[in-house]
Amino acid sequence: MPVDFFNDLYQRRANRTSLSCAVATSEELVETQNFASLLHQRHCRILLMDAVIVDMDGVISNTERLQCIAESEVLSKYGIFITAQDMVHRFSGMPGKKVWEIIFEEYGMGLPPEQALRDAKSAILKTSKNNIQAITGSISLIQALNIAALFDVIVSGTEVENGKPAPDIFLFTAKKMKVTPDQCVVIEDATSGVAAAKAAGMKCIGFKPKESMQDLSMADLVVTDLRDVHVDMLRSM
Repeated sequence: MPVDFFNDLYQRRANRTSLSCAVATSEELVETQNFASLLHQRHCRILLMDAVIVDMDGVISNTERLQCIAESEVLSKYGIFITAQDMVHRFSGMPGKKVWEIIFEEYGMGLPPEQALRDAKSAILKTSKNNIQAITGSISLIQALNIAALFDVIVSGTEVENGKPAPDIFLFTAKKMKVTPDQCVVIEDATSGVAAAKAAGMKCIGFKPKESMQDLSMADLVVTDLRDVHVDMLRSM
């Protein structure tokens, strides 16, 4: 019977030896949600992977949708009308600045003005305030607890030169955790994120809820519910 993956991780944290965990998120939301580390059982190694890297927006929290709602509203002020749903479908996992450059180019408007990018950032923070919710199965373990300190590494896409689908953010994260790419498993919900993980030489679990339109076929396996991700699954990867 599958266990609640994240609750299981939290319970095991106290006996943690060397397994590491990182979360990859947007600059604006780098301090908003939390994830716990995987570890070894006493006296025996239970996992083939030494590190777990988790995308935040859309995997841990609903921040991806909130960001797209905010960006869609700001774009409309520039005469560009794209629904939040279309934003999620087309640009999930991609760096915000790159997304805006693509959209403005498609509309023949050149590069987006710096003010537009600042407006987008402000709108994202405003929309996200008091509206962030955990994805079912992700962080039910914390409820009223603040366990941000359980992250070994928190990385923002602004810390690397190339955004997803380039592998930069995952390679940078592995380096910070002092593990090799083949020792990592990534949990991702976006086409570009899965491509980035595989380009980095890492195993990848694709998270595809029923409403998702992302192509996660490059992932090593795909789940529709994070509660289906458990230690036995990671052991077999």
